[in-house]
Amino acid sequence: MNSVITTVLYSILAAFVAVGMRFETNRRLQSIQSDDIEITSDRPYLLSGKLYVYLLIIVGISALCGFTVSNNAISIIAIIEIGVCYLAALAAAVIDLKTRTIPNYIPLTIIGIRMIIFIYEILYVDSAVSYLVSSLIGCFLCLVVLIIANKIVKGGIGGGDIKLLAAIGFMCGLYVVFSTLFIALICCIVVSIIAIMLKKYTSKDHLPFGPFIYLGFTVMCLLTLY
Repeated sequence: MNSVITTVLYSILAAFVAVGMRFETNRRLQSIQSDDIEITSDRPYLLSGKLYVYLLIIVGISALCGFTVSNNAISIIAIIEIGVCYLAALAAAVIDLKTRTIPNYIPLTIIGIRMIIFIYEILYVDSAVSYLVSSLIGCFLCLVVLIIANKIVKGGIGGGDIKLLAAIGFMCGLYVVFSTLFIALICCIVVSIIAIMLKKYTSKDHLPFGPFIYLGFTVMCLLTLY
């Protein structure tokens, strides 16, 4: 796939996802009625100069990711798979930042698209079964590791985070998802330490992990760890 086309598609689709998830986040905030649902803010995303700056940054980063992936991915299918997971991680980050939740339809969309790709591979790719086995291994091992980690840190990793990462593992395989998770954890630790030092959070607080998954996946794309 032409790198210019991929770059433009990544940036345009990222803009649509970011704007669409802004509306979705505001809708979800309005629908939250129960006091036992913890959210990071009861304020919706407001149209402001700062929001437009963030959108431009996301578009720029997405374009860079698209260009990098198009020049390093082994096939058009790989470009599509990485692109789908990138957009899903972005959508999850926008929603999770405000609501501390990741909707189930985001990982389910990844899984659905992966199954469509599998049908294509069955018809046109000789090693389709081995690709599916690799996807299942990535999903299963990711689930096992994250569930164990969640028990150790006593709920520090949310169910939505686990499902999103497992879906990424199912789509892109073991190496991609664990590279993403490793980078996301490092970023989360660094930000947590800085936030505690600045007295923005305490050691008992949990930052929303969705934005760090997006950050980890972005860095993974830029460093071509796939």
